[in-house]
Amino acid sequence: MLKFDDMPNDIDSRNLGGAPHAADLRFHVSRHGDDFIVWPAHEGNRRVNVLISINALSDLTGKMFGINTTKISSALQEHRDFLEKCANEMLTDTSNEVVLDLNSLTK
Repeated sequence: MLKFDDMPNDIDSRNLGGAPHAADLRFHVSRHGDDFIVWPAHEGNRRVNVLISINALSDLTGKMFGINTTKISSALQEHRDFLEKCANEMLTDTSNEVVLDLNSLTK
């Protein structure tokens, strides 16, 4: 079973419950016109990067984020269990990356 890694918050003093801080550029990637937060995870000894679409996360929460990293980080923390569940559903035996976008983040 895939589990998100607890990431350190090197940006400010808030406790994000292990969620990556959205202002930390080490956890950002852009692809195909969408911006993602990368949440490192593991399944046993296998490393897996979970890319979470900021637009999809915004739709999931019903909140407009824009570039508000505080809201994005809070949403990652609040929805950690759901995001982890979705990542497990998308994980294949050979993948080292899972993309959670508008199509895969449905309640």
